[in-house]
Amino acid sequence: MTLHVSSGCEACAKADMVDAIGNPYYPQVTAKSGHAIEFDGVPALLAAGNDYLDLATDPRVQQAAHDAIDYYGVGVPSDVPGVCEDLSSDRRVRQAAHDAVDLYGVGMTGSPLMNGYLGIHHDLEEEIAAWVGKEAALVFTADDLAAVGTLTQLIMLNRDTAVIAEDVVQDRLMDGVRIMRPRWTGRFGHDDLPELRQRLEEANRHTSHILVVVECKEPGRTDSLSLREICALAQEFDAEIFLHDPHGIVGREGSGALLGLADQIHYISGTFGGSFGASGAFLATSRETVKHLAAQCQTRMFAASLPPLLTAAARSALAVTRHGRRSRDEAGTVRNEHGGDTTRWNGYLAMRAKLARDLAGWAGKEAGMVFAAGYLANVRGLSQIIQLNPDATVISDKSAHASLIDGIRLGHPRRTARFAHNDLDDLRLKLAEAKKHADRVIIVVEGAYSVEGDLTPLPGIVALATEFDAEIFLDGAHGVGVVGGGRGTAASFGLADKVDYITGTFSKAFGSTGGFLLASADVIDRLDTYHPADPATALAPALIAAAQRSLDIMKEEPYRGTRAQATADTLRTELNRIGFEASGVTPIVSVSLRGMLQSAHSPEVLAITDDNPRRQALEREKARLYRDTVGTVQAHNWLLSQRGVYTNAFIAPGVDEPVLRVSATAGFTSDDVHTIVDAFIALRAAYPDLDAEAPADRRAA
Repeated sequence: MTLHVSSGCEACAKADMVDAIGNPYYPQVTAKSGHAIEFDGVPALLAAGNDYLDLATDPRVQQAAHDAIDYYGVGVPSDVPGVCEDLSSDRRVRQAAHDAVDLYGVGMTGSPLMNGYLGIHHDLEEEIAAWVGKEAALVFTADDLAAVGTLTQLIMLNRDTAVIAEDVVQDRLMDGVRIMRPRWTGRFGHDDLPELRQRLEEANRHTSHILVVVECKEPGRTDSLSLREICALAQEFDAEIFLHDPHGIVGREGSGALLGLADQIHYISGTFGGSFGASGAFLATSRETVKHLAAQCQTRMFAASLPPLLTAAARSALAVTRHGRRSRDEAGTVRNEHGGDTTRWNGYLAMRAKLARDLAGWAGKEAGMVFAAGYLANVRGLSQIIQLNPDATVISDKSAHASLIDGIRLGHPRRTARFAHNDLDDLRLKLAEAKKHADRVIIVVEGAYSVEGDLTPLPGIVALATEFDAEIFLDGAHGVGVVGGGRGTAASFGLADKVDYITGTFSKAFGSTGGFLLASADVIDRLDTYHPADPATALAPALIAAAQRSLDIMKEEPYRGTRAQATADTLRTELNRIGFEASGVTPIVSVSLRGMLQSAHSPEVLAITDDNPRRQALEREKARLYRDTVGTVQAHNWLLSQRGVYTNAFIAPGVDEPVLRVSATAGFTSDDVHTIVDAFIALRAAYPDLDAEAPADRRAA
């Protein structure tokens, strides 16, 4: 399988590096209670999660999730009247969800990079892969992440790709193609094999790497797609196939496996919704591809780990499916208890609308809408806002999250620009240039930055936006619940009315999963064109109920955010005191080892020479960055394996400079702070060069 056309593939370099020195991703979590966790049965301290208010395992939030599971079932209820016979209401599936909430809490509060990987995630992936006949699988919080996110990443891995899609493929699934814009794209009619051959011949003139995207349209029916013939044509042109089957793969027999074609279909994506009864999605493919996708990107694809309750429910549903059909008594349908699908559906819509309304009021906006993931709030929300007037210029902070960049790409504005991180002078220059070309300008920033741990200079940005008549789109993911008494960055400055759009996520301070967009009532009315059951906005009832309860607790107990902030300040003070460079002003503590590793002066870097001084400098900088990256990952691995402290290792291509990130929560005690600080002291002792090479003004006293 061709994953790239250049030996300089960043994903390969990253994957090879982490293989050589130890993978910082996905250590397996065998038990979890707040920030007290076990990795492979060994107790450890989670110093990397985003559960800032310590709510994921709060009994009140857990009970809200339990109540919603009992009433609605596990998955999103259907709006089709009639008896609900899907697995969402099966007693065994609901019990599995209940047990997972009790054992692990409600949400995973971030991606596997932040939290490790639950054993049930690993088990579900292996079971899904075996069920559909592939080597490996990945699970996701939403259908759009499994399909759109994966297509985006596959094209990123090989920008020379040509994509040919069947015309019945849902338009939203093609957003992954639009985000990355491959070398060539084409469409062919449903089951129109002559037209597919023609498109393959055309694509073959542009590139040798071709991806054919098809979709099964009817639940459980493989005869709705000429899959065997499409596979034969793909093999003839050495093309790969991406099959999206939102209905039949898991809930029925697995279209590829049923026809004996799984080995000819390179990527199979499907959902845990519909007849399967849960929420979330998966991608099944080769082990090599899974390795590349995991190494290349955490944020774009995974966004947040599939919540434990949905993971456990999906495993239970798959077990039920494998063992044959259920009796009506086993189904335990909700209709008999609560009045039918229509009642549940209307209740679900009301619950979701209330959460959006309460969030908007809390953060100082008029209205809001809820999404299945924070990533989708940025990608879908921002892109649609841009498309309201595509003759616009979008100016983003260079440290803006990947989901914001994808939203900009998908919106396809007339012009884009980026300004230096939190640099108001540079923003002024970009605004002045933008106004020469467009009347509409949108400034895109984060309220609190996820790696640096600093706040956006919002008063200055608002002043510039007013001066240049620009709009502001603010990602408040790491601010809501923590900054401004929990109301977020915009409200903390008293500027919520000056910020046009605010997005956020439930997978951090809320301890749940999902996302939201807040704006004026007029904007929300114009954007809220999705069908209520659209995968982008269909969030499981238990997660909505948990987020609502968390919001109530934020209002009742504002001290939680203050406590998390104070703990982070103490950590920064202590880590700087012992010679580390710890920065940030939020519960995120960003620790850089760059000055301590002194990689630029290492013999292997200094040995790089070139007759061209500029090339020599570039090659030395590249080598320095690689050495810093290796050192940072090694430090991460040592802290976990030797001291039981799990931090985040942020490395390229996700960040320009590698850092270790520590996240404080309201649940941290003084003993936890001492454990973290002592671990960093021990890290220095284990790596003497850290102490010897540290700048004199930052060495331990």
